[in-house]
Amino acid sequence: MAVEGLASGVCGDIVGRLRQTLVEASEEVEVLARQICDRYWLEFRHKNRSQRHLPAEDRLLGRYGPYVRRHPANMKLYIGWRDYAPTRKGPRSSKTLGVAINPADKIHYRERQFSAKAKLWEMTLINKVEGELRQLRELHEGIHVQLVRLKKAERIYEWQTASSPSENKPLEQAMATLKESRGELEKINPLEGE
Repeated sequence: MAVEGLASGVCGDIVGRLRQTLVEASEEVEVLARQICDRYWLEFRHKNRSQRHLPAEDRLLGRYGPYVRRHPANMKLYIGWRDYAPTRKGPRSSKTLGVAINPADKIHYRERQFSAKAKLWEMTLINKVEGELRQLRELHEGIHVQLVRLKKAERIYEWQTASSPSENKPLEQAMATLKESRGELEKINPLEGE
């Protein structure tokens, strides 16, 4: 029974550290995704503004843009695309900033989703940025799956994670217990009678 409690405490300690590492990795992915999106938007704005002097019918304005959003409940990171072209869909009172484009393959986008309406310069930019975002999306999906699995294991096995670093760590307690029992075992001489 003591071993079960000991294993539970050690597992909880390991899960706490592992979760912290995964959360930090998730935040790094988010920062990198935002930097990529910011670079896209700088280029996008530059191309659109450079056509201001042209007549309206000759302008080749872009319409697609990436976004990064973290869901507040499950902390999952969504990296997607929106169509920011003017539309008359829906009531005029609802102000939406672009229409979200659903991924073609669970979490990834395909070129054909943009090619019908995107301009040539925009399609080149989309392909370049989507190649980078695809990798980050896949990486974060793996991180999120691991976080979900850890949460499930915690519920099933009722592991208790350390709430503050000042608490005595279960792993350290387990090592101390093992050292004590090893010391007691070394004192026993099997050749001597009791």
